[in-house]
Amino acid sequence: MEANFQKISKNVLLNTIFNRLMALMKKLIVIPILGMGGRGKTTPARKVYDNSNVCSQFDKHAWITISEEYNKR
Repeated sequence: MEANFQKISKNVLLNTIFNRLMALMKKLIVIPILGMGGRGKTTPARKVYDNSNVCSQFDKHAWITISEEYNKR
């Protein structure tokens, strides 16, 4: 299966993540945000994570950062 990537604006990215998350709240989901370092992945992810509408839907929250040199302990 070949991945189909396309460049989109940060506003479109934020709205897409937010809408998908809110629509699928009752299910365990993963929304990947892929790209090279320094290309603006963390900022929109953090905006969705910090959104009060998103936060109010979950009992627990966690923000985890994994670097390229991840070592499993």
